[in-house]
Amino acid sequence: MSQFNDFETRVSTHIALEKWCHGEFRKLLIDYNLSMQEVFREFVSRTVSKDKYIIDMLERLEYEKRNKIVKKRVAKADAESIFKEIEQSTPFG
Repeated sequence: MSQFNDFETRVSTHIALEKWCHGEFRKLLIDYNLSMQEVFREFVSRTVSKDKYIIDMLERLEYEKRNKIVKKRVAKADAESIFKEIEQSTPFG
């Protein structure tokens, strides 16, 4: 019966991440022997318990969103592949 109980008390959440971000996040977590699920579960737990660090981060994110402060993040690998494609496509090379 506990399998059904567990099924009834949990929900599944899906998020979309950029491919490079997902890969870098996964590599980092492997270094700490953690799964994404463990990290997200801990983040949510700390969020609902109003952990000061997390709440400060949420307030900063909300401020940036409200003030349309855009952060552009391009992974080094993505930047290199973009420049490689430009080099290969140029009519001057």
